[in-house]
Amino acid sequence: MSKKRTNSILVVVFLVLAVAVVSNQLIKSKKGERTFKSELTAFSADEVESISIFTKANDYQPMKMTRSGDNWSLNFGDKTYSADPDMASNIANDLGRLKATRLVANKKDRWDEFDVSDTTGVKVLVEGEKDPLCEVFIGRFSYNQNSQKASTFVRLAEDKEVYSVEGYLGMVFNRDVNSFRNKSLFRGNQNDLTRISFQYPGDSAFTINKQENTWMLGELEADSTATVQYLSGISYLIGSEFNDDFDPTAATSYQSFTCTVEGNNMASLILTGYKDEDGNSVIGSSLNPGVFFNASSGGLFEKVFKGPGHFIGAIE
Repeated sequence: MSKKRTNSILVVVFLVLAVAVVSNQLIKSKKGERTFKSELTAFSADEVESISIFTKANDYQPMKMTRSGDNWSLNFGDKTYSADPDMASNIANDLGRLKATRLVANKKDRWDEFDVSDTTGVKVLVEGEKDPLCEVFIGRFSYNQNSQKASTFVRLAEDKEVYSVEGYLGMVFNRDVNSFRNKSLFRGNQNDLTRISFQYPGDSAFTINKQENTWMLGELEADSTATVQYLSGISYLIGSEFNDDFDPTAATSYQSFTCTVEGNNMASLILTGYKDEDGNSVIGSSLNPGVFFNASSGGLFEKVFKGPGHFIGAIE
């Protein structure tokens, strides 16, 4: 065999081996891509019609938030509540863009290790107008001291793989039903407020109103610092402890207090307080009708129902 022919054969053999190696690497790469999906979900919050949350603490009885326009309702058992719209929107946003940072397990026998099994994880079902958008099991979270970042372990219901995603996602869902309820008493812009009227027991009443850039109490100019302090305090007002047993029609031992808030770019809002001789107090709002909060702790009652002395500099 000639030397020239021998060299040609060697070149062909080399090329075949090179193609085989490259092809093998491509196959491995493709397999790896199928194993590790960095983008776990991809939908927008606007597509979400309902979010159902199943937790072990509630015996996996669903807490279901359902959208109606800009509002969300919350169903749990035979009860229906107004849901926290910000929390519902944030959940829809977070679940619509789940991105894995790493694959931590790909076997079913390791699910319990990361709390993502059917009996250890928090199951969340997100549904659109016609079809489910995602069903995911959310497990425990971990914190990396070196990077100072938190991560949560998740598993898509149709997959066996467990992934790590950034953030405290597990803490968002593993809560009781009251954590998902609407706690708003008033949300507004203090610069839009123009008139606030107070009606107290014994026919005691007074009003502060804004005339151009000055707040007045009757013919007296209100103390600007005290008034701004008050407006700032009530413009984003939330309750913390629900009082679902309170019935204002049966609260004969309570005296009632009313604060009516008016302004530009808003409907009039009425805050109603109730207080008994022992100092126990409750508050409700026309923004969240039929819902009452205990107002004794945290100074919530006193934050809303000020006396006239507060607005003329004799701060109570």
